[in-house]
Amino acid sequence: MFWNSFEFAIYGESVSDKSLKSPSNRLYIVDKDNNLYKIKYAFVHNHVTAGRLSEGDITSLLTTKNMNVMIAVENSGKIYFVKKDSSKVLTKPLQLQYYNEVNKIRKECMLDNNRNFLKERENFLVDKAIKEFCEEYRIYGE
Repeated sequence: MFWNSFEFAIYGESVSDKSLKSPSNRLYIVDKDNNLYKIKYAFVHNHVTAGRLSEGDITSLLTTKNMNVMIAVENSGKIYFVKKDSSKVLTKPLQLQYYNEVNKIRKECMLDNNRNFLKERENFLVDKAIKEFCEEYRIYGE
């Protein structure tokens, strides 16, 4: 079991609630409010520089069949948690899924030198994909 200062725990085999009758190969996530999440596979990784989930993170989550949770932990201890909605399927790359919106952002950025197209594009794609394909998104340690 792993704990950090935000009382975020990842349980492997044992869970305190015996009524769950879980097989030993299940993974559970418990947050500081004692919400228990049963998951198949979670991808837990670090973000060395401060930063939210990336387009690559969300794409990996949405295109990996058995993965339903993505967790990124910053060096500061801030945790990004997203759980995909398994009833929804990403059928094409995010760039193509939202082609018209991304193209509009590109055109707007070409007219304004103070805007960063790549950053705005990634933020848009991540936010849109989380809203459309994920059932939960939480940030711990804000």
